Amino acid sequence: MVEDKTEVGADTSKIAFRIRTRTVEYGDNRRFIEYAVLMFRGQKLVGYEEGPRREALDRPSALKMARARIRTLASHRLYVINITRQNITDGEARNCNTCAISQALWDNQERMGFSKYEYNFEVSPYAAFMEPRGIVLCEKFGDNDIHLSADALPDMVSGQRGKVVFNDSMEHWAMNFDDWGDSRYMSLAEWREEHGYEDGERPYRPCPASFVLDLDAMKPCKE
Repeated sequence: MVEDKTEVGADTSKIAFRIRTRTVEYGDNRRFIEYAVLMFRGQKLVGYEEGPRREALDRPSALKMARARIRTLASHRLYVINITRQNITDGEARNCNTCAISQALWDNQERMGFSKYEYNFEVSPYAAFMEPRGIVLCEKFGDNDIHLSADALPDMVSGQRGKVVFNDSMEHWAMNFDDWGDSRYMSLAEWREEHGYEDGERPYRPCPASFVLDLDAMKPCKE
């Protein structure tokens, strides 16, 4: 399905990639050099991806892996997806079709070449008693859905202060959004009664964030 679509406004050429490495020592006293790829549009951090763990024993090896990953990303159709304050306000908790992330994808899908009349996005980074579907681009009048599996979802970023990157997994961001959405229509007393005092105050409102969607990494759901 994706191969039949023309590129409409891909952000790939506007994204600058930077590499960050760190030394990690695990419980078995083995040390590895791990990398992360930071993605910028202009001066703004818009995406973040951590490399594999426990693979590179030295920095040159980690940099070689990171540069190979960047070459792959640079050859794909990448889209910067901004989750705005309005998306958060309008989003419905525990609804994979109208949550804040789905709303943001909906706002961007036409520039990806997908008509809002023919397609919609479904987002389920986590689930209970079933496998989460991740990000799914659903064809309304067909069965050629494509998806990005839950274990391949991009990280969310909400900003940077100096060398500190404020990133979160999409799963954790979505869980906080759902809890906050539930609490919007409850008093603090009702929230505590339902969830217990150990949870403290009501959940905080999620911050606006962004992520980079790799459209070419999405695969047919039938596979």
